[in-house]
Order: sequence, then C-alpha cells, then structure tokens
Amino acid sequence: MNRFVTVFVAALLSVYAFLVAFPPIWDTDIWWHLRVGEWIVENGRLPTTYIFSAIEPDRPWRTFSWLFEVVVTGAHGAFGLVGLRFLVAAIVVAAVLLFSRWFWRETRSIPAAIALMVILVLLYDDRIRPRPHVVSFLAEAILFPFLAQGARLPTPRSRALFFVLFVLWANLHNPEACVGVAAVGLSSVVRLFFARALGESLREVLRVALWPIFLAGLAVMATPYGPALVLGISGSAMSEGLLYSPIGEFQPVLTYIERGGSIHHIVVGLLPYGVLLAAGVAVIVRLLSRTAGERGVWLLKAAPAIYALAISLTAMRFVYFVIVPLAWLASAIDWRKTALRPVVASVVAVGAFLAYFGYTIDSYIHDGAANFIDHLSNDVRPRTFPESAVTVIREVPVKGVVFSPTAWGGYLLWFARPARGVAVDSRYENSPRVFGLLRVIEDAIGRDGAAIALALKLLPAQVAVLPRGAFPFDEWPRATWRRIAHDRVSETFLRRGGEDSAAVQ
Repeated sequence: MNRFVTVFVAALLSVYAFLVAFPPIWDTDIWWHLRVGEWIVENGRLPTTYIFSAIEPDRPWRTFSWLFEVVVTGAHGAFGLVGLRFLVAAIVVAAVLLFSRWFWRETRSIPAAIALMVILVLLYDDRIRPRPHVVSFLAEAILFPFLAQGARLPTPRSRALFFVLFVLWANLHNPEACVGVAAVGLSSVVRLFFARALGESLREVLRVALWPIFLAGLAVMATPYGPALVLGISGSAMSEGLLYSPIGEFQPVLTYIERGGSIHHIVVGLLPYGVLLAAGVAVIVRLLSRTAGERGVWLLKAAPAIYALAISLTAMRFVYFVIVPLAWLASAIDWRKTALRPVVASVVAVGAFLAYFGYTIDSYIHDGAANFIDHLSNDVRPRTFPESAVTVIREVPVKGVVFSPTAWGGYLLWFARPARGVAVDSRYENSPRVFGLLRVIEDAIGRDGAAIALALKLLPAQVAVLPRGAFPFDEWPRATWRRIAHDRVSETFLRRGGEDSAAVQ
C-alpha cells in the first residue's frame, strides 16, 4: 500500500511539474541560444567573438553552453518549438524524480519525501525555462545524492562514468558545472579533515577523496576552451556586463519578499534563513551529544548540505539549493518513532503545495481550465515579444543597426535575422559605453523621449524596436524618427534619412 501511495503521489507531482515546465516560451535567452547553436552547426566550430553584435562584433566572447545550444537547435529542427518545450519539461520531471528518490532514501518516510518533493518544485519554479540551467538541475539531482553518500568511486567503471557525466555537464552548462566542482572539492576536503575521526588512514582517504575532485576538475578543463576558461570568464565582456547591468536572478534572496504579491514568494525568500537557523541548532546539538567518530561521520555527510545552504543564500538563482540541507536535516529524524512526525510532514507538504498551487493558478490558470489548455497550445507566450518588428525587418531586409531592449534582442536575432545582428541580445556582452546607453534608454522609456533619441543617435541605431509608449506622446521626435510598425507590446521606429529609409519606404 505504501509503495502504491508513493508511486501515485510521485506521478501526480510529476504531471504537475511537467505542466509547470510546459507553458509557452517567455524566456528571453533561448532565442540567442538557438541562433548560436545554428551558427555552430553551420560553421562546424565555436565562435570566439560577439558575432551577432551590430556594433561590437569583434569583442571577445566564449559560449560556455555550446553543447546545449547544439542540442536545442537539433530539437527545434526536428520537432519545432513544441519539441523544445517537451524536452525542457522532461528534463525537469526527471530531475524532480531523481531528487525524490534521494529524499526517500534519506528519510524512509513517504510524507517526508513528498513534503521535500513539493518544496523542491516550489523553490525551482523561477528557474523552469528553456535554458542550460535545467540541465544543471538534472546534474545536481545526480551529484548531491552522490556526495551525501560519501562521494566514493571505487572502480574504474564508476570513475569513467563520473568523468563522462561531468564532461557532458561542463559542455552543456559550464558555469554551473564549476559550482559542482566546488561542491565535490568541499566534500573531499571535509573527508580529509575528518580522516582520523573516521578511523581511516590518511593514505586511504586520499585515494578515495581525490578521485572525484580530480575527475571533476579535469572534466571542466576538457571543454573546448580548456585551461583558458577561468581567465576567459574573468576577462570577458560578460563579467563587465554584470558589473554595469545586474541580472535579476543574481539579486539577493530577500528580493523575493520585496516582490510580494503571493505567499509563494514570501516562503521562498525566508526558507534559506529558516534552514540556516535549523542547521545551526542541529550542528550544536549533535556536536554536544555524539562521540568523535559519530561526529565525523555526520559532518562528512553534512559537507554538501552546508555548501548548498551557503550557495542558496547568495542569490535568487540558487535558492533551490536549500533543498539539500533540508534533506540532510530530515535524514536526522527517526520518522518511525511517533505518528506525529509523519503528520507534521504531511501538513508541510499540503501547505507548501497550496501556497505554490495558488501562485500557479494566478500565473497560468486564472482564466479557467479551457483557457489554460489553449494557453499551453501556444509555443510562444502572446503579447511578450515584438511580432510586428519581425515582419518589417525580415521583409525589407534592414541593413543598419537594429536596437531593442535587452529582453527582445535574441528574439529579433532568431526570427527577424537582421543582416548586421542587433545592438544587444540578452547576453550582457557589451562594453561599458554601450551598457551606459542601454541603461539610459531603458530608464527613460515612457518618460523622457529626448534621452532615448540622443542615446539611439550615439549607438548609432537606424531601426529602434521599443516598448509601446516608449516615446511620450508630446516627446516623439518626429523629425528624426518615423514609426513604421506597431502592435500591442511594441513600436518600431526608422531613422529618417538613414541607410534603410528608402528600402522601408
């Protein structure tokens, strides 16, 4: 009966996770991922410069997720955007199921495992999108249970498999694979530190502990960029861009609470701090109540949990890492001793699900089930991207510099394909000067038409795709810019007398 209940609930939550992961595409990055993947397939090599920039095509650039870009381009070529959406949803469900299997092994309690599974879906919601991060989610669902079980690679076969999996991860999403290498390294260091407490010889511990860190590090360095990877990240345009234009997902975790509007965001924003408090209390209690050997074994198992907790507190992007210390804390409880603990776990599971389900209804299903199904039938979320601009740029075609806000650059690259690329395309790969002009435009939208016109002139842009109402009604520089297309979300302007003026006319 317990097995049936477990399978049934896991199946229901998997279906729910699939639906959450399957909405029409709204993410801004997938479009340039597709365009870069297409370029790699066509040219048989990786780009080294910012090839799709209309104003800085010679700036150095490395695509650290090149294999993901090739995979999604292949999926799109075979099955279209709906195939890409299915691929993302399947990866998310596979990761949730792997995590849930680990939760069961840690707790041996159905209610506790289900509670952790629901919390995981709640925490990961903001990361569910067609980007390399979903591959890292799946890789972490394999890595963290491995680390929690001692990170042992006793046979050549297990070492080879570990290396191959890390190589794939490093080429699918290298930045987060580096986070995985750090997790492996910390676990190895902790094992070395507690070698004597565990009653093991230092030589034996070194033989066991160094294999994972050596293979993980080697896998990351085995990417096409090799040892230049670390230097490449620190000196790339991306690192400059992050300094001048902070990305939302790298904001502090408490930003969730500032958003407000739902219990979901409040729970997600506070949970890492609650787990930090609980973990601190658990560490103190265990250190005072256990022998040296038991402390060593317990702290060894805690290494990945403490690392994941620290990462979860750094940024909104990593908040879901808090599920690892939660599983570690849950594993310390004997769920069979009293009926009250399963009840508590069940209440937590139901409460978390209701908080998240209410948020999902508000986001996706508030117009009714029929409209929700119709919503899922769209591959791209309506009223999200500048569709009229695509029509104009493709039909002319435009030869001059095309500017759009960051969120739309990749969309124009993929669908409109301007001859010279776009000024910005969501990758934050521009120089400080260009970032400064971009921020001026985005900050002035809807309130300062003169500032927008001046920044566009300095870029210099020939076509500007702006949000609807970007130029206030009484500040539209009609002598300089002519509106040539518009829809419910955007307006497209052409510089009068520019190189594309006659072609558009």
